[in-house]
Amino acid sequence: MPRPRTPVDVAQIAEDCSSSVTTVHDALTRLTNRRLVQRPGETTLYRVNPRFFFAQNPELAQLAIDALEAPDVLPDARAGRPRRTSPADAQRRRQVRPVS
Repeated sequence: MPRPRTPVDVAQIAEDCSSSVTTVHDALTRLTNRRLVQRPGETTLYRVNPRFFFAQNPELAQLAIDALEAPDVLPDARAGRPRRTSPADAQRRRQVRPVS
């Protein structure tokens, strides 16, 4: 289940980091400009860019890469057989249509 999105409380971040509110705004702007965090729309919601997240967690990145790799596909016995056509396809192929 995805986590609910909560707005960024800049004043709380400033207090937690012992910084000023303007310093937190500047930091968020720098992180957004460098695409380390994303700000969808003109809201106070921010999210960590997945590329940055996986760069900080190489083990998780490898798990994601392994999961996204295409599996080896081997042809089965039916692959060499001629393709079945439906009766409608066979009927269409037999009809000769005049060219106007």
